[in-house]
Amino acid sequence: MNSFRELGTFVLVAVLGYISWKVPSFAIPHFYGETADPADISLFRFGLLLPLLVGVGVIAGLLDPKHWLSNGAATMLLVLLVDVVEAVFLGSHQMLGLEMIVYAILSIPGIVGAFLGKRIPRRHSGL
Repeated sequence: MNSFRELGTFVLVAVLGYISWKVPSFAIPHFYGETADPADISLFRFGLLLPLLVGVGVIAGLLDPKHWLSNGAATMLLVLLVDVVEAVFLGSHQMLGLEMIVYAILSIPGIVGAFLGKRIPRRHSGL
């Protein structure tokens, strides 16, 4: 039973991490419109993405403090898997190795958030 909860937490964190990756893409046209400067878009994207990934990491650390490291790293797992599938089946990613390095770096906020979530004291309800 406990392993189902751990797997559920892992899947939830991976899905929330993917949603966090997509949210800035939907928010950019709303804030910048069609005539946006690419540098502003990049700053806005990462300025919105990093706190979202930290927040997902905190959720991961709260839900499963024992596996905070793997759950924190899972924040970027689905993004990586989607890109690998696209690269294999569509051939659309010519720089997949570099993208993997970027995703590994972008998993750091999730790991930091999971560590912080693990450290937050919890009350035990006795359930």
